[in-house]
Amino acid sequence: MTDSAPRPCTPARAWILHIHRESRDGVRILGLRGRIGVAASPQLAALITEELAAGHPRIVVDLDGVDYMSSAGLRVLRAAAAQAAARGARLALCRLAEPVRVAFELADVMAEFTIDISCDAAVARLGQTP
Repeated sequence: MTDSAPRPCTPARAWILHIHRESRDGVRILGLRGRIGVAASPQLAALITEELAAGHPRIVVDLDGVDYMSSAGLRVLRAAAAQAAARGARLALCRLAEPVRVAFELADVMAEFTIDISCDAAVARLGQTP
């Protein structure tokens, strides 16, 4: 006898962070989809550290597919921005989905980041001389 009941969504499966990497005009774009909470924050930190260590001096983090961000995710992005600056690299965020934008506003950290409404705008901004 087989059980045809749907499997419950376990926390580990529900909080998976999907990452798409691409390069455009010398800028590395990290497209994220999923939720960035305590479970996914180390993955995001490692991703950005890896990209900086690989020599990518201009990185855009596309948050359009992120439907949740906790304070842990905000801490990772703040640390990543500081890490990029310490290496002489530049980091920008783009396409903040509504729940992410709200988290940034509630934490009062919007002014700490370079944020653009589109990936094209972020790539163009990072392509300019600082």
